[in-house]
Amino acid sequence: MRRAALPAASLAVVTLTAAAGMGRLFAGLAFLLPVVVAVLVGHGLAFAGRRLGLGTTATFGLCALGVTMAVVWLILPSSTVDGIPWSGTVHAFSSAISHARMDFAQLTAPAPATKGFLLIAMYSVGMAAALADWAAFRTGGTLEALIPSFTIVLFTAALGRSAGRALAIAGYVAGVLVFVVVHEADKAAATTAWFASRTRSGAATLAGGGLVLGATAVVAASLIGPHLPGAGAAPVVSLHHDNRIQPSPRITVNPLVDIRDRLVRQSNVEVLTVGAARPAYWRLTSLDSFDGNVWSSSDAYQSVTGSAL
Repeated sequence: MRRAALPAASLAVVTLTAAAGMGRLFAGLAFLLPVVVAVLVGHGLAFAGRRLGLGTTATFGLCALGVTMAVVWLILPSSTVDGIPWSGTVHAFSSAISHARMDFAQLTAPAPATKGFLLIAMYSVGMAAALADWAAFRTGGTLEALIPSFTIVLFTAALGRSAGRALAIAGYVAGVLVFVVVHEADKAAATTAWFASRTRSGAATLAGGGLVLGATAVVAASLIGPHLPGAGAAPVVSLHHDNRIQPSPRITVNPLVDIRDRLVRQSNVEVLTVGAARPAYWRLTSLDSFDGNVWSSSDAYQSVTGSAL
């Protein structure tokens, strides 16, 4: 049990570092607890499914259910009845996602940790954890198990702010190296006949040497990399299309585009009538015509002199 848990724990660390790096997308730390819980739920239930002998489909279903309950309890607790998802929970889900779609079209990182953004982030990291566990321990792939978390890192790199980038990448690479060493050592221990059947010590020797080399590489890259020539230059391919000056603006549709047809179709309908107890000045002119692009007045005017009207 302990030997089986170590590779799974090292893979969970990889997903946790990728999820923590999403802090470059959010303002503040309100995002951190929900995504950490989602990662732990995803990896924990995937590990439990394997230990219980559940099939792949059943395990994925269990992980999806667990992440959903975590989302409901952490993000949408007011939509439940004594903690149990109810009819209002579906509406709350739909509303949160709709608001997230609108916010995504208007906001740039760092964005507020809204319910919709947190909901999507929790599902992303939670199911990424389940996929990584499947790739690593059901198919035996090492590099394949890194694809889900690396996708999260790429998304964060494309849309996130530059602050904290070096620390986030260093943490992720360190987690990757730990997992690769532990997972490969575990596979080698299961297939290699060590002298005097000392499987555990042989795996530990492999893992220990690999971790030392990996730690040295990460530290060296973190300290030396930012100071190499060209490290602070403009990227060859800019994902922001703005030479790294500021986040690229998002283009939104003018609201008048959506109501233009209704503005053009005018009718002579009396909307209201105004009365006054004594003579008073009433403004009787306005921009009463709209041709789809420009407001204008259809009245005729004559020139006047003087300051009084």
